Amino acid sequence: MIVGTIMEGSRTPLTLWFQALFLHARPKGISAFRLASVIGTTYKTAWLICHKIRHAMSACDSQELLSGLVRVNCGGYGRPHNPTVFRHPQKQPLILGGTISAEAGITHLKIKQVPDRHLIQDRITSLGSHEFVQKHVDSAKADITIVIQEFSIHRYRPLLQMASNASNWINWTFSGIGPKHLQSYLDQYCFGYNQLQRKTNPFQVLLSYIAITPTLTYLNLIQREDYSAQRKIEYERLLREAC
Repeated sequence: MIVGTIMEGSRTPLTLWFQALFLHARPKGISAFRLASVIGTTYKTAWLICHKIRHAMSACDSQELLSGLVRVNCGGYGRPHNPTVFRHPQKQPLILGGTISAEAGITHLKIKQVPDRHLIQDRITSLGSHEFVQKHVDSAKADITIVIQEFSIHRYRPLLQMASNASNWINWTFSGIGPKHLQSYLDQYCFGYNQLQRKTNPFQVLLSYIAITPTLTYLNLIQREDYSAQRKIEYERLLREAC
């Protein structure tokens, strides 16, 4: 079953796949550069293996909606300081949602990039928060509080700390990530956090999702949308016009 799903078409031996799965299931994760060194493949092969595994993590994330007492806040990844009102091209606006327990804090976490259609510069529109709730929250089983204003005093501080923790983990482990593949790394962070909260065996959970998740091809990966260059040009244009 495993060979016929996400590993379909791979010439990498199963023993190396299992080793890669084990390393990704660890709390700190592993970069493609490091994985290539450990399992003895090329960087390109290791990079594709990493993204296929994150694809399974994303599938796991999509299976369960937030429910119960749910807080939704804005967050960000990338350049933390911007001296202008314009969105800095290195800043990636995020929406974070968490199921909150009075005893245990955040018990279920989701972090999603915000598409440009739901942004005014770096500020999230109400449609953006509504879309997040529609896709990631079981509204029939949730008491939802949404705060998407960046400087509101009503933001839920533990969620803001989660955005900071995820950013620090990405920067430390992978030396930073651009917007094109950022969501995959955010899903990996949430997968690890959620499995830790549930006290499950991340390797076993990941192995089960690898077995049922459709394959992800290299072509699919490189064709993901990336507007980084356009955002940089637009930012520089806005700065010139503001002078």
